[in-house]
Amino acid sequence: MENMTKNQGIPVPDMKPTIFLSEKDFPEVKNWEVGSEYKLLVTVKQTSKSIDQYDKKQQVSARFEIVNVKVVDGSDSSKDFNEFEEKYSKKE
Repeated sequence: MENMTKNQGIPVPDMKPTIFLSEKDFPEVKNWEVGSEYKLLVTVKQTSKSIDQYDKKQQVSARFEIVNVKVVDGSDSSKDFNEFEEKYSKKE
């Protein structure tokens, strides 16, 4: 049985954390298959932290910005998101 958390008294399954990468962010995803597993080395910068009250228990959560991501399978694929941000955040 899945781990369950109560949300306003209603049991809901616990969700695993996810990340989102588009082919614009990380071109390798274009050739990847749904259901396959890939090893990534992800460098993140914490941008926020909160303490919430759930079911009489405190839970700490945090939000992160991806700084760098690299495929860890012997390939040389990597993406430095600082460079990405500099390239795409310029106002035109």
